[in-house]
Amino acid sequence: MTTEQRQMASNQRKDELMQITDLFRQHPAVQQASVSNDAPISYAGTFSAMTFLPTMDNPDHILESRIITTDQHFIPLFNIQLLQGRNFSTQEVAARTPVVIINQAFAQQLQPDGQVLGQRLYSHQGLAYEIIGISANHNLPDEWSVEEPFRSFVPRNLINNSTLLLHLKPGMQPDKTALNQMMAQISPHFRAASIYSIEDNVDRVLLSNYLAAAVTSALVVLSFLLAAIGIYGVLSYSVQLRRFELGVRMAIGARPITILGQMLGENFKPVAAGIVLAALLLAALWFGLQQTSFIVELSAGGFALPLLLIVLLTTLTSLLSVWGIIRKPAIYALQGQ
Repeated sequence: MTTEQRQMASNQRKDELMQITDLFRQHPAVQQASVSNDAPISYAGTFSAMTFLPTMDNPDHILESRIITTDQHFIPLFNIQLLQGRNFSTQEVAARTPVVIINQAFAQQLQPDGQVLGQRLYSHQGLAYEIIGISANHNLPDEWSVEEPFRSFVPRNLINNSTLLLHLKPGMQPDKTALNQMMAQISPHFRAASIYSIEDNVDRVLLSNYLAAAVTSALVVLSFLLAAIGIYGVLSYSVQLRRFELGVRMAIGARPITILGQMLGENFKPVAAGIVLAALLLAALWFGLQQTSFIVELSAGGFALPLLLIVLLTTLTSLLSVWGIIRKPAIYALQGQ
């Protein structure tokens, strides 16, 4: 095929795809329909990207953005808020006009105040995209970007890796056979390869996080139990060696709560020394990292939770180790029972 024939075939497939979307939009089970290269959360956790040049005068200043090629129905379908500007028009989608909607993070990269409506972004082929809208950030960071990435929406190349997006009415379920039969009314070129819901996409993307969290939680619980068993064994043996001493104290009037308080005080001394030593080492490590390019995020909960677990573990093991003695009369301890 010649270049002109390929362009004509591409335009025909695009027109057919638009007709299919319109047909689904009229179906009684469908509330809204759109088409794009992907959903905001893709089933594979992947995304498409495109590089832009803020100005043709500096070809080395390249900005990479996640790209959504879509129509005028995508923005309202997912309730994406437009902070400035407008959505695509029907004519712009039909003519594949080089216009673009970018998110707030991208706009603030171009101008600190985000006032970039009417400015142009350039592709490496020299095509100029006019910025017609600024959308709110999705706030959907992932393993590829810990912060909100740059996002762009353009009404071009809809036939490449197309994803048909259907917002079904409550209680409705998609059926692949029915979808293919409806598409066959327009063109034999389109078939539904797979059907996913947004909930399925979220679960697929977060599956590795769920597994990591489950394994980490299991290891934490196992470590906590092993530490409790080890500390209890050491403290219990120590208490057994001091059984007669504790019995004498109880015999001359020491109450069980007093004995328990003394044991806690003694057991917390090495704990306090360990906490102080760990704090000093952590401070030295922190100051050392300040001299490097490494970035470490710290939180109050990350400090408080381990300290709370250590205190709780020490308290419980101390109580269990001495409980067998203080709950009985002093004569049992003096007799070694």
